[in-house]
Amino acid sequence: MLGGAIGKVKGWLFHQEPEEPRRALRSQEPEILVHYWDGSAPEGRHLRDISETGAYIYTKESWYPGTIVRLILQGYQKKSLEDGTTVPAASACVPARVVRQGVDGVAVEFAFRNKEEEETLRKFLAAIPAQPVQTVSPK
Repeated sequence: MLGGAIGKVKGWLFHQEPEEPRRALRSQEPEILVHYWDGSAPEGRHLRDISETGAYIYTKESWYPGTIVRLILQGYQKKSLEDGTTVPAASACVPARVVRQGVDGVAVEFAFRNKEEEETLRKFLAAIPAQPVQTVSPK
C-alpha cells in the first residue's frame, strides 16, 4: 500500500502520465450488436470497442458505476435455418459491471462467474470478423 502511494507522489512531482488502465487490446468498431433489458423492448446497440475484459457501449442509458447488467452480444453476420428464418451466426451472453459513464455511453468490465463464461466470450470474439486492433498509448 505504501509503495502505491509513493508511486502516485512521484508521478505528481515529476508530472508523469498515468499508466494505461486497460488490461487487454481492444477491437475498434466491432461488427457486434449488444442487447440488454432496460424495461422496454430490447434493441441492438453498437459498441465503440471490445476486448476479452470489457467494452464500451454506445447508449443513452446512464447506469451508475457498479451496476451489474447481463449483455447479449451478437455478430452482424447471419445464418439461415432450415425453416427459412435467419439468426445471428455468433452470439454470447455475459454479465458485466459498469465501470464509468461517458458522454455517449458506458464502459463495462466483464464479470465472469466461471471459466466457461470466459471461454464462451473468447470463442464468440474469435468468430467475429477481424477489426483493426488498437492499443491506447499514454500521451
